[in-house]
Amino acid sequence: MASIVKGYFELPVKVDNDANVAVVAEAKLGAGAGYESVYYLTVSTGVGGGFVINGKVFQGANGMPERLAI
Repeated sequence: MASIVKGYFELPVKVDNDANVAVVAEAKLGAGAGYESVYYLTVSTGVGGGFVINGKVFQGANGMPERLAI
């Protein structure tokens, strides 16, 4: 999926879960802009959350092994 979007828009593309993507947007453009650490809570069909620590998305024990720089 990422390769299709990347090819169409000719821009870098990262794929992650909704909570992590939401916290990145909030940390870069929203109320969390300018803070080193931001937590974002999602409530919809379930409860989830994303955490930016020192400018990087934190990936938990069951997440991807690397941290994605924002």
